[in-house]
Amino acid sequence: MTFKHLIGKSTLKEGITIHRNFESFFESPDPGKKKEITLLYADEKSASVVLRRLDNVRKPVQIKYTNKAHAPFVDWLNAVFAATRKGSYGEFIEFHKVAPDVFNLRPITILIWPIMQNYMWQIPCITRQIRSF
Repeated sequence: MTFKHLIGKSTLKEGITIHRNFESFFESPDPGKKKEITLLYADEKSASVVLRRLDNVRKPVQIKYTNKAHAPFVDWLNAVFAATRKGSYGEFIEFHKVAPDVFNLRPITILIWPIMQNYMWQIPCITRQIRSF
């Protein structure tokens, strides 16, 4: 089983909210509790981040990486998902569970060719078709 998350601006800065259907995949803590999980990325690097469940009405589960120790991981996210950082849409990060509380990350990126950026105004019908999926 894997979990895919659509990259957004908050993903590149502070964290991810886990969809309810995948809370058990992450072995989420009880409301108001948190635990550390390890994210493996960039072939040999790892980041110890916080998995928490807020104790409010919705009780969302979040992965947070907001302190200075997480800076290398955040830098990697911003480098890998440069298209999202520049305003494009459609990049994902895939989580593969390799052990309890350990997840290997696989980026799913899009490539924006500079030449295509200059001609995007010429192909609005293709863009509409892609968005309609």
